[in-house]
Amino acid sequence: MKRIKRFGVSFDGKLLGLFDSFIKARGYKNRSEALRDLARARLHSEAGIKASGTIRLLFDQREERGKSGVTSVENGHNCLISLVTRKYLDRHLCSDVIYFSGDLHRTERFYSALKACPSVKTAEIDFFESSGSFRPKSGKEARKLGWNFI
Repeated sequence: MKRIKRFGVSFDGKLLGLFDSFIKARGYKNRSEALRDLARARLHSEAGIKASGTIRLLFDQREERGKSGVTSVENGHNCLISLVTRKYLDRHLCSDVIYFSGDLHRTERFYSALKACPSVKTAEIDFFESSGSFRPKSGKEARKLGWNFI
């Protein structure tokens, strides 16, 4: 069993409010769990970790506007995309499931760009370590990175 070390963290009131909103929106049980995931994601992205997974979107196609639309963002990141499935739920509402594989940092930027599209109503991402991706040189290095993928 891993031994957990404790330390204190200071936030200003506004940042703490944003952090607590993030925790609630993502369904974390506590601040420690959220902070661990944020630190782990940042360390993995800087280490060149490769990831695969899915992004699920719900968007209104009436609000698609040129370069700020979902399709345009998807086309701009086609090197990450393996497959996109689109279902039209009614005359205007669409659901996309995007299967991706690539650098974790680029994937995070892709996901952020999709969430920023005015037409997107909801967006969710699930990812895991890709096989054949970056491997630490030793078990000690892996433990330092806090490897914890699905």
